[in-house]
Amino acid sequence: MSGTNSLLAGTALIIYVAAFLQVRNQTADARSNNKTTILLSLLILLALLPHTTITLTKIISTGGLDLSLLYASNYLAVIMTGLVLVCSLKLPIVSLNLLLLPICIINLLLLISVDPGVSNPIPLETPQMAHIGLSLTAYACLLTAALQSLLFAIQNNKLKQTKVNFYRVLPPLETMEKLMISMILVGTTLLALSIISGLLFLENMFEQQLTHHIILPSVAWICYLGLLIGNSFYGWRGDTVVKLNLSAFSFLLLGYVGSKFVLEYLA
Repeated sequence: MSGTNSLLAGTALIIYVAAFLQVRNQTADARSNNKTTILLSLLILLALLPHTTITLTKIISTGGLDLSLLYASNYLAVIMTGLVLVCSLKLPIVSLNLLLLPICIINLLLLISVDPGVSNPIPLETPQMAHIGLSLTAYACLLTAALQSLLFAIQNNKLKQTKVNFYRVLPPLETMEKLMISMILVGTTLLALSIISGLLFLENMFEQQLTHHIILPSVAWICYLGLLIGNSFYGWRGDTVVKLNLSAFSFLLLGYVGSKFVLEYLA
């Protein structure tokens, strides 16, 4: 890694740690209302800027677009944290950063210390660019929703117990569910556009062994669509939404992360 990228990475890591400590102190305060502060928003933004710069310089190479698993995971981490940062300006969800900031730190540490797997760069002028952009953004939204589902399930379970110290730092269940459904709605829309663009732009799909990139996301999209219909018209909430959300996202994991890992590190 170049000296500039090393400096950017070191700066981002230090600011991420400072932001995490700020979130921890804020959520530990019994008077905290789970709303973001100017200082915290600024810290997260200042950490995201160098992290984004490093990630894009890795992804966009002279040979084209390098979407190895390591680079893509950093891109998703940046997008997820950015989404929550924007949403936290309106919603009391600052404590979600207790999960997201460590994800960013781990991804950035892997980015500067682990060699990426074998991946064939995609030419920048290819019409697949639209499909790739839509896919990654959809995955970021739906991964954020999946992480929220896990927190929602834990929080809901803790509510049934007498000890309440853990879930006090998390956003209210109603807020968590509202944000989760919003993320699923946006992600499902982008996923539909991604699938359509994939069918239009991916040539020789069978010869390239890319059918799983269309079939599994299509199954996931059907699950997400059913979830949204059930939530809107039949009142599905709570555990039902969590289970459907995680089940749908598992198909996305199989279709992208699982296949990328096998092709880059095991093939």
